[in-house]
Amino acid sequence: SVIKLVYSSSIKSSLFMLIINESFYKKLIKIIFTLLIILIFTCCIFANTWAESIRIGYITDLTGKAAFWGTQTTFGAELAARELREQGTEVEIIIQDTHLQGKNAATAAQQLINVSKVQVVMSDFTPNSLAASPIVNKAKKPFVYLAPITSVLTANPYAFKSFLDYKKGCRNIASYWKNQCLKNIANLKLNAEFGELCLKGSRQVYPEVVTVEYNSG
Repeated sequence: SVIKLVYSSSIKSSLFMLIINESFYKKLIKIIFTLLIILIFTCCIFANTWAESIRIGYITDLTGKAAFWGTQTTFGAELAARELREQGTEVEIIIQDTHLQGKNAATAAQQLINVSKVQVVMSDFTPNSLAASPIVNKAKKPFVYLAPITSVLTANPYAFKSFLDYKKGCRNIASYWKNQCLKNIANLKLNAEFGELCLKGSRQVYPEVVTVEYNSG
C-alpha cells in the first residue's frame, strides 16, 4: 500500500513559533545584538572610525499580525542594550514599526539611515527584509535579518541571515519520513520563497513529491 503524508511549509513556521516561548525570543535577540556589537566594532577598527554611541535600527512589526513576535524581540533588544550599557558600551536602539507592510519597511530603512544615522539595520520578517535590504545595501550598512528567505543574501553583500534554514529543515524531515518507510508524501506549499525552499529540500529525498500550491490569506 502507498502511504501519503501531507506537509505544509507554512505549518512548519507556525509550529516553530508556537513551540518557542517568550524567554527564547528574548535570549535569541540578546545573542544577535551582542554579535551586532562585535560586528560594528570590527567594522570601525578596519575603517579607522569610531563613534561614541552605537546606533542600531530595528525594523519589526508591533501592531500587525506578527506583533506577537515583534513585541518579544523588541523586549529582547531593549534588555540586551540595557545590559551592554551597564557594561560600559553605549548602545541606542531605534525601533520602527511597519505593521508588516513592505512599503512601510522601505520608509523605515530610509528614516533609520538618512535621519537617525544608524550604523547597522536589523529586520524581522520576509516583507520587511525584502523591502529594506536594497536601501541598506545602497548605504553599505550591515544588515541582519530574521526571515527564511535567502535571496537577500544573494543580492546584498552586507546582509547576514539569522533564521531557520527551510531547505535543510524540510530535507531533514523528509529523510526522517523516508527512514520510517513512508513511500510518498505531498507538500502543501505556500506560494512564497520559503515555500519553494522547503519543496526543494523535500525533493532531495522524494523527487516525485506531490505538490499543492496555495496563496496566503
